[in-house]
Amino acid sequence: MVKNIIQYSAILITCFLAGCTKTELVSQEEIDEAERLRFAQEKIENALAKGKKYYEQGQYLKSEEQLYSPIIWESENNEIISEALKYLAFIYCVNDMQITCTQAFERALQFDSNFELSSGERGHPLWDPAFQSARYTHLCLAKKNLKNANKYESLCN
Repeated sequence: MVKNIIQYSAILITCFLAGCTKTELVSQEEIDEAERLRFAQEKIENALAKGKKYYEQGQYLKSEEQLYSPIIWESENNEIISEALKYLAFIYCVNDMQITCTQAFERALQFDSNFELSSGERGHPLWDPAFQSARYTHLCLAKKNLKNANKYESLCN
């Protein structure tokens, strides 16, 4: 009885969150799929958080290993991938690998063209120049594919 009430409650909550009308019902398969996706997203976010934590502790090798975790790269979540690339860029900049740092920022911009450094990260002497260089390259390359390319003309001259 309690199990049925819990299942029914879960169906109602899922239906409510999905915007169902009164006549629609959510199948157990749909509930299971939603739960599977939620669990997968949690694992991806945990992997990223773990990589960031290692970075903040100065454990750059562990951080890099975590940030290259397949769960992050197979996620198809461009914001998560860009965030991982940002921390990889920081690692490369801190280790005086400026070209690799810039390339990581360029790749982050390829995944998310709106990618930006936070206000606390901007202006940092190690990675801000690399980010600005990557952004310049990204905008200049994007210029070729934009209808309003003249907007970026001055950046690429």
